[in-house]
Amino acid sequence: MQKGIYLPTNQNTIILNELGNYCEILLDGEYKTVSREDIEVHTKQTIFSSLETLKENIFLNCIKNPLSDILYSYNTNRLTPEPHQYKPLIKFLYSDNNRILIADEVGLGKTIEAGMIFKEIDKREELKVSLIVVPSSLTLKWQEEFSIRFDEYFEIKKTNQFLYFIDEFDTHSSTKFRNEKIIISYHTLRDVRVMEKLKNSFFEVDFLIMDEAHAMRNANTSTFEGGQLITSVAEHIVFLTATPVQNSLDDLFSILSLLDEDYFKDYGYFLKMIRPNGTIHKLIAMIRNNYSLEEIKQYIEESLYKASLERLESVFGRILGLAQITNKDKVELIDMLMKEDHLSFIINRSKKKDVGRSIPRNATSVIVEITEEEQAYYDAVIEFVKFIYPHVPQGFITIMPERMASSSMLASLQSFKAFKSSGKLFVKDFDDLEEYYDDIVNIENEAVKYLDSVIATGELIGENDSKFLKFEEVLKDLHSQKIKQMIVFSFFKKTLDYLEEKLLDLGYKVGKIHGDFSVEERFGIIKAFKKGDFDILLSSEVGSEGLDMQFCNVVINYDLPWNPMRVEQRIGRIDRIGQKFDKLHIFNLCIVGSIEDRIYNRLYSKLGIFENSIGELEPILGELEKQLNISELIDLSQEEIDAKIHLTQLALQRQELEIREQNSEVEKLLNDDINYKAEEDMLLSPVKINSLQSQSKRVFVHFLEEHGINYMELKEGSIKLSFENLKKLITLLKANMSDKRTIQYREEQKILKKIYRYKELKISFTTNNNDAFQTLYLYLNHPIISIMTKGKSHKIVYSIVSNKRYNEGYAVVYRADFKQLKPKSMIRTIILDKDLSLVDEVDYFEFISACDEGDLQSSMDVEKVKSAGSAFIIRSIEKQKAIESMNQNRQIEIKINSISNYFQKQIAKVERLKQKVLQEDVMRMRIAEIENLKLQRDKKMAELEKQKEIRSSFEILGILGIE
Repeated sequence: MQKGIYLPTNQNTIILNELGNYCEILLDGEYKTVSREDIEVHTKQTIFSSLETLKENIFLNCIKNPLSDILYSYNTNRLTPEPHQYKPLIKFLYSDNNRILIADEVGLGKTIEAGMIFKEIDKREELKVSLIVVPSSLTLKWQEEFSIRFDEYFEIKKTNQFLYFIDEFDTHSSTKFRNEKIIISYHTLRDVRVMEKLKNSFFEVDFLIMDEAHAMRNANTSTFEGGQLITSVAEHIVFLTATPVQNSLDDLFSILSLLDEDYFKDYGYFLKMIRPNGTIHKLIAMIRNNYSLEEIKQYIEESLYKASLERLESVFGRILGLAQITNKDKVELIDMLMKEDHLSFIINRSKKKDVGRSIPRNATSVIVEITEEEQAYYDAVIEFVKFIYPHVPQGFITIMPERMASSSMLASLQSFKAFKSSGKLFVKDFDDLEEYYDDIVNIENEAVKYLDSVIATGELIGENDSKFLKFEEVLKDLHSQKIKQMIVFSFFKKTLDYLEEKLLDLGYKVGKIHGDFSVEERFGIIKAFKKGDFDILLSSEVGSEGLDMQFCNVVINYDLPWNPMRVEQRIGRIDRIGQKFDKLHIFNLCIVGSIEDRIYNRLYSKLGIFENSIGELEPILGELEKQLNISELIDLSQEEIDAKIHLTQLALQRQELEIREQNSEVEKLLNDDINYKAEEDMLLSPVKINSLQSQSKRVFVHFLEEHGINYMELKEGSIKLSFENLKKLITLLKANMSDKRTIQYREEQKILKKIYRYKELKISFTTNNNDAFQTLYLYLNHPIISIMTKGKSHKIVYSIVSNKRYNEGYAVVYRADFKQLKPKSMIRTIILDKDLSLVDEVDYFEFISACDEGDLQSSMDVEKVKSAGSAFIIRSIEKQKAIESMNQNRQIEIKINSISNYFQKQIAKVERLKQKVLQEDVMRMRIAEIENLKLQRDKKMAELEKQKEIRSSFEILGILGIE
């Protein structure tokens, strides 16, 4: 009998008999006959492999079995994240429950943070159904943002489509392969039919994002009920809101109970749990900011009289017993305090003041005086609005004809002519609608005939365009100040086309983007804009969604959005961290006497919308357009409108003050000062990233060379393939794709289809954030890397190396796996001296980066090293297991206490009712109810106790002699 390795599963086995080209083996306690090629026989003589072979084997291990301490999505997105945007991702990866509430202030990139979490989980796991739930007005925004930033297409589904999808899932869930990415609105989620379907379905969601989560703050609403149903079937959940509290802490509790029902089961226990947080955060701040020990002790003595601080007694005692406070004391005390914060693990709260400077905005309202002919045309459009109001979908009329005319009279006139000849209004002409409509809206014949007088009045305008002339004055004024580059926004595509033609005729260099342009086209245009190929970018909000233009500092609103959030989104394209200028210029063009002038410009100016970030007003202002009800305001005098605006302003300012007061209280409870630096350093270690990027390149180049595909290496280290060689590569890759029934196959197919149409291909191994779409970024688990490493398996490697830090000893590289609530895996290195005593334990990547090839002719007793190394590995794993158990069990105990409190109250409530009962049958019913509650409690408690179990294992990947 011989020992060997069964290569398909990389398992040790015993070879019982050799039968020609086959072997009889003992594997997992069973006798099997397998091909001789699938067996690698152990030889007594150790064969040493090169350092590169070791690196490749570790790389394969990282691909096949993802590690906890590697960012698999690093640099795969078309963005350069700000430092604060990594924090929610790190918090999510190190949480036990796969849930987070991102409560960052407005403008800090919550969408990007959610996308980063999604991409990382998508790289680590197979996500069959990913779902985004947002208000109706944000569905397109999310679709565009994910397409541009993350190269992920999410399909927007209306209610009936989503119902059909759930039915399909139930019918084919076990047989049909899925890789679905969907966006629905809250309107769809709270639909009675959808909620009923979710209650009786096997529908499951692997990744769920819910924006504007404050919409679910009231537990007595259908929106909350819909949230309950969808979160109960979701594996990973990300909530987003800038305002988690609008009325009271009930709001926060309701939202958090949807995220983790066990942890936030009982409101009374929740209040008790978070009450010490203000004291905890104050103490952490005092210690970090080097307050004197006397000041810290004085604060503690004042706090001793406060209620519900019992659990801080040990840390209070530790501080009060100090004669002096050292740096070591500070680290330990902060750690002790953080462990008593039972809220911040699930909430991320970044504030603008903590992450970057605030750039002043200079806003100018440009009021346009119009001619009598233009006024007559505008008045005719308003009359048309009133005439067709009963015949058009509610809300549509307040968005379209008047806005078309005030955007550009001449452009709207051409649209009305097309409208007249077809009897149809084409929705695709408008890029920034707040709600969904069919692609075409039919208008009754009477309304079409009414257009004759509107068009006739418009024809009298001739070529005169007062608004464009005023716009031209703004351009000349900016040019006189040496300001050339600017973004001009309009919601109406015909206006953008009109402006493009007029500006080109005047000799201006112009670019244009809107929702009809492909993502690649938009990136190309922005790249040209950044390079200075043209000076004026004409854009809609949808067209610019997800594109950063910090290199520009002027926004001109050629028309004014009726939703203030749209104003913020437009300005947000340039008001971003990384903005190169010291001041932003905002120009708002308004036709005198128009609805935009009479209502919106006045209200926005009073509220300071243009000058200041919306901040706490975000959830209120999102509904402003509906509250104002323009159809009712059209006939009011300016005095009546001003009175209405004044009342609206007062109401908004009062609500803003209330929200700020609530947020001030919340800030005391939320501590986002938890230090994730160790985890961040581990995940973003330059040594680790460089090693993985280098290995990705090595695998790719080796594959090309192995198959005779020529390539060119460019100065910056990227690889370039000609059209002919690209086609050769695609042919080879297609022949080695994964099983068609897998998600991996779909990913491989998607990328091969994408590069198939390229004329040449440039491959980067450093970043995907480039302007050229025909540049492909390859990282360790890219579909192309997966195809190239298909069929390869990692195995234990023996080698001889030299190391800059350690010498004359041994290194044992091993992988540790912890099966727990949130599984963890890592690759570490045990360093032994020549006598096999422990010297150190270090991260594998840190160790290997300092290694060079050694003399492979040397000798080493690998079994002896393996035995000694295994003993130290076991000791290390047991120590780590104890830490993991302590951290995990702390969270589980809180859940147990929360559930215990909840059921205790429920049982006591029924007990009180039982005491008042006289009828025997009702008494039996109450007793049964109590028993049922106890059974539910005990079942839940048993489930939680079982979650405390942690199993650990390790695998030796390499044994190295160190010269």
